[in-house]
Amino acid sequence: MDLLIKNKTHRVAEGITSIAPFSETILKYIGFDILYLCKGDTFSLVKKNVETAVVLFYGRCSIKVNGLYYENLGPRYSIFEQNPTAVYIPVNEEFTVEALDDVEVGLCYARSDKKKNPFIVRPDDIVYREIGKDNFVRKVRDIISESHDVDKLYLGETISLNGNWSSFPPHKHDRDMFPIETKLEEIYHFRIDPPQGFCIQRIYTKEKDIDETYTVENYDSVLIPKGYHPQVSCPGYKEYYLWILGGEKRQYRLFEDDNHSWIDK
Repeated sequence: MDLLIKNKTHRVAEGITSIAPFSETILKYIGFDILYLCKGDTFSLVKKNVETAVVLFYGRCSIKVNGLYYENLGPRYSIFEQNPTAVYIPVNEEFTVEALDDVEVGLCYARSDKKKNPFIVRPDDIVYREIGKDNFVRKVRDIISESHDVDKLYLGETISLNGNWSSFPPHKHDRDMFPIETKLEEIYHFRIDPPQGFCIQRIYTKEKDIDETYTVENYDSVLIPKGYHPQVSCPGYKEYYLWILGGEKRQYRLFEDDNHSWIDK
């Protein structure tokens, strides 16, 4: 099972680059695209039975949805140093992105049949956490969490520095065993600074029906349908990844690999 989506920076129809479409065999609940627009361009989209979070990666934009006009979002010119802005788009609602500069946004999707209300998450709203210790400390920015009134989506950003490990000790969330563990699919989308760097991603299950290790480069993405998923960046480089979670139950409860959980004690 190939779970690595290699670098896709070229533009396709109407500025959308498809990264991780819905699939009955790999990712049933969540998906991810990137939208690129030149200054002055606009783009409109409606997703049926899909809720969407628009996350600003780069530039400035305005977003219209359901009679609301979120103006002059950004600027964001460094995903490593600046917090994101995000707008939540309910199911079956058309939204329009207007590029005030050259702009790049992530479109984070989750299948849903529940109509919620649109809202904006501004940089000052971001919940910041520093988790781990030693050489597996990392910075986490929660964008949409359990505190938000959405149906399936849960997403944020993680920054790891200078060869540190992340998603460590190895954890998973692929069983419906609340409150011990919840079953959630996940997507990682990576950026590396400087861009010639790389990181190593492993995805494995206890039974080893999945046991894959990938060299991940700038703009690569990784699909995580199940299993433990630790990764490490190479020394001297900053690593960023956007993470998107979704499943039947919208609670985040992870389960650590018993062989390695002692490290976090």
